[in-house]
Amino acid sequence: MGRYKKGKFCILLFSLIILTFLVANPASAKTIIRIGTTYEPGSIEVRVAEKFKELTQKADKDIEVQLFVGGAVGSEEEVTEAVKVRGVEAQVGGGIPIKMYALPYQFFDGPYVLKDWEHYKRVHNSPIGKKMQVLVEEKGNATHLGIYYRGMRQLMHAKKPVYKPEDMKGVKFRIPMIPTWVTIWKETGALPIPVPFSEVFMALQTGVADACEMDLPSFFGHRLYEVQKYLMMTNHMVQVGRFTMNVKFLSGLPQAKADLVRKMAAEACQHGVDYMMQNEQKFVKDLVAKGMVQVEPDVAAFRTKVKPAIEGLFKTTWNVTTWEEILKY
Repeated sequence: MGRYKKGKFCILLFSLIILTFLVANPASAKTIIRIGTTYEPGSIEVRVAEKFKELTQKADKDIEVQLFVGGAVGSEEEVTEAVKVRGVEAQVGGGIPIKMYALPYQFFDGPYVLKDWEHYKRVHNSPIGKKMQVLVEEKGNATHLGIYYRGMRQLMHAKKPVYKPEDMKGVKFRIPMIPTWVTIWKETGALPIPVPFSEVFMALQTGVADACEMDLPSFFGHRLYEVQKYLMMTNHMVQVGRFTMNVKFLSGLPQAKADLVRKMAAEACQHGVDYMMQNEQKFVKDLVAKGMVQVEPDVAAFRTKVKPAIEGLFKTTWNVTTWEEILKY
């Protein structure tokens, strides 16, 4: 983070913390819950937050939910930090809390590690998943209120269909430059290209990169179908959102209010799951209607190809368990 940007964040965070003391004043009749997210209105994250606000305020007139969306609190790392120090009470977002506070468990956001949403839930609710959640609580002062399905990540290419891992050899492939992701995709022979998300369209348009991967709502929303021709249904990663809340804030609520918050958060997360389950295939149809060609690659071959890389990461970076154990759930 640059010095200027960091300074702006510190000022914002200080202002939010001061506001925390004001809204916590006993003279205030309402309980204020501020939810931060980097995502824009219309995203599944904001849909979950809006549903929580609707349900909670309807059930308890003494609770007011305030939404800070579109990066109003800063980057996802900054929002996560704000939850920790109660600059905001909660956030809806991705796997950054795991990255920041439970790094050995970041396999939850690893390509090809988990098979599908049902498998993800089983692992998340297992003793392994519980240990991850405890670490986030202890180090990040954030408790999980729920998780929600954000769709499977898929592979896109501008020039050719990809049926098997060998088709990725030498492909200039834009991915988020997460070290574990780079390790896994390099196993296919692809050449990962570092391109900021804001520059992905231009990079694909000019040939700086030939291929990319992401969830379908993001791909569609950024009109990348204009610069990519082939849509490979690799289903290589289960993308999941997290609804987390400041531990001390939640534990400080009267029991009835705390129970209500947990219940409404669970219902809001399920609302997000239902929305994505109902619309994921619609995104595929819409992309085909825009001129993309849907391709069904050999998913098993991809998983076999990257197996050595994944098993290696479980021995070094994700060494709290093994891939064999994860696949048993």
